[in-house]
Amino acid sequence: DLFEDLKLKQNILNELEQYMSKHCIFATNSYTLSIEQIASNSRYPDKVVGMHYFSPVDKVELLEIIRTKQTSNDTVSSAVKVGLKQGKIVIVIRDSPGFYTTRLLIFGCVEMFHLLQEGVSPKDIDIATKKFGFHIGLAILLDEFGIDLFGYIVFQLREIFGDRLANSSIVDLIKIFINNNLLGKKSGQGLYVYHNDGKKEISPKLKQLPKNYFTQRKDISMIETIQWRISLRMLNEAARCLEENVISTPVCIDNILQNLC
Repeated sequence: DLFEDLKLKQNILNELEQYMSKHCIFATNSYTLSIEQIASNSRYPDKVVGMHYFSPVDKVELLEIIRTKQTSNDTVSSAVKVGLKQGKIVIVIRDSPGFYTTRLLIFGCVEMFHLLQEGVSPKDIDIATKKFGFHIGLAILLDEFGIDLFGYIVFQLREIFGDRLANSSIVDLIKIFINNNLLGKKSGQGLYVYHNDGKKEISPKLKQLPKNYFTQRKDISMIETIQWRISLRMLNEAARCLEENVISTPVCIDNILQNLC
């Protein structure tokens, strides 16, 4: 499991292929790196496939199989069989920026940053997303994922999706977190402060962040507002993925929304 370093993954693949049989399959886990680019210098590009697992692996049932134009049907079939033997719910998608699951989660988390910017607390976001059906609150999920890695992916995908993903104020807000070592659980503090006894509390540093308050409609509760804004941002992106043939069926939309978050 390597950080998102394209050159490193290419070098590892090229080195392994010196010792691998041509029947071997090279599967790589990645959040954003193009599988086609990883396989660009491969001797056997038809044997290269993406297998995107999600943390915690023992709890999240979803597995995303990423195929390139050159990945053979036999390779995809073998990857799917491995996933099914592991008890995973498998979806097969086309190689594209952010793939499918990362793309949806990043768009959802960016919307969460808009809410934070507007003065909404991480606790309310977690309550709202769990009531909506997420297995874990989105703020806690982001802290466990790592705000530094989240920022890296946002900066990469913004080169493709532009302000539709994140405007300059959100980019600046993410940089504030990273520059102040508010990286999440790994640094002991992100959206929450994590104590040695396992307890957590909302980070007091959130009060120091620049705010852009919005006017809450009286006919819609705060919890509903959070739920609609985050879920619709993700659903809109899922529809785009279907339109772009990243996914082949609307069933994939249900699978991720029911089994990833």
